[in-house]
Amino acid sequence: MKAVLLAGGRGSRFGDITLTVPKPLIKVGGKELIRHVLDVLPFEVTECVIVLGYLGHLIRACLGDRYDCLVLSYVYQDKSGTGGALLSAEPLMRKEEFFLTAGCDDIFGKNELSKLVRSHPAYGIFFGTPGKNTGIEVSFDSKNIFRGFKSVAEASKPRYFGVGAYLLPNRIFDEEFFPLQNGELSIPHTLARCSFPVEVVIVEKWMPVNDLAEKEVAEKGFVQ
Repeated sequence: MKAVLLAGGRGSRFGDITLTVPKPLIKVGGKELIRHVLDVLPFEVTECVIVLGYLGHLIRACLGDRYDCLVLSYVYQDKSGTGGALLSAEPLMRKEEFFLTAGCDDIFGKNELSKLVRSHPAYGIFFGTPGKNTGIEVSFDSKNIFRGFKSVAEASKPRYFGVGAYLLPNRIFDEEFFPLQNGELSIPHTLARCSFPVEVVIVEKWMPVNDLAEKEVAEKGFVQ
């Protein structure tokens, strides 16, 4: 199985750190964010396609063409958003029946991504209070099929939200990717209206690292 890692983000919320260091190479606990993800990929994954963008050459120089037993290849993102990053990898993923997809600004527990590796499409979600009060919640039915998003009355209440990790079929590339108001193409919003069912899978050990405050929390409290 192949995996796609989305590593093209600018990381502007980290301030001056990312003037010279791309977000996936920011260290948490003495290890780069992208290595945190690579180290917990399921054993089924033998090859990883890394989608580069801002300062991407530094990521490639850091990792090279192999990471332990993983074969690494690279593509550059030419459309914005998570959906745009995924579309950049399409030529390398079209022949894969299923492939894992994850961002590089999250830290997952050792076995959490393995929960997504099944025989059907899956969307990783987490139950808790998000650091950014978006006021939306992942919606799913009694069979755990993803149904989109719903507004919440209290933005600070615990709820289900996505962790940016998916098991996707190659037919995702036949879907029309959903554009957000800012023009970015969104994977989760595309899955909410796609032609095939997507199951939600609860991830229990996960921390986002999108800014300095979240980095500090991850440094202090994450167990892996």
